[in-house]
Amino acid sequence: MVKRWIMVCLGLLLGTMMYAQEFSKVASKEPELIQKGEDKLYCPICGMNLKQYYKTSHGAILSDGTAKQYCSIRCLAADWEAIESRLVKVVVTDVVSEKLIDVKEAFYVIGSKIPGTMSMVSKLAFAKEADAVAFMKEHGGELGRFENAFAKAKASLSDDVDEFIKKKQKGMYPMGEKIYHKACDKEKIHLHDFNTISELKIFVKKSQVCGELEEKELQAVSLYLWEILRFAEHNHTHKSVIHVEKK
Repeated sequence: MVKRWIMVCLGLLLGTMMYAQEFSKVASKEPELIQKGEDKLYCPICGMNLKQYYKTSHGAILSDGTAKQYCSIRCLAADWEAIESRLVKVVVTDVVSEKLIDVKEAFYVIGSKIPGTMSMVSKLAFAKEADAVAFMKEHGGELGRFENAFAKAKASLSDDVDEFIKKKQKGMYPMGEKIYHKACDKEKIHLHDFNTISELKIFVKKSQVCGELEEKELQAVSLYLWEILRFAEHNHTHKSVIHVEKK
């Protein structure tokens, strides 16, 4: 009886792993990118490659005609305060057609067995309710609309940040630090010149200031520069200003 129970549990675990392996967030064709500029391929919040995470991609069209595109609803939520007053429309990738659709028309599968993008809970969008229901039958999750998915994304922002910082501390930050000290021309990197991590990332890529890097290496060194060194520089400057003011 115990042996049979163990076999059932193993079967469920392997099934979950197979689902995750079978489903890919990578664009199967040329992705629809609404951002402009050299850094349009990268999420402005976390620097992730939009082609690799295209099936969770969200976009925001602003009142001045500009557009921002994120790897996930989580990064959209992280940027919401900065864009909300200028927001005209929010779009999301339909998993099936891989076309961008208005989030008001989308049906979301929330909390499926597919890993989330920049979040512990996955949120995938579909243009047709029937497609979402079919996906749920295979991968689990709950059916919802944008309001439901976005509310969960906002509510879990701090927890998701903490969780992914822990992961980056074990992997991406050390890799980025190693590349920075070993390969980068430090005198050519001025972090205050960049408004977003995506701008910094395209600079590192095009200038080859850290040499020729693969995508994972590029992401790692960009994260280290943006989230570790820039933060350290900001704190140092802030402390210096306070010290001068006290004098």
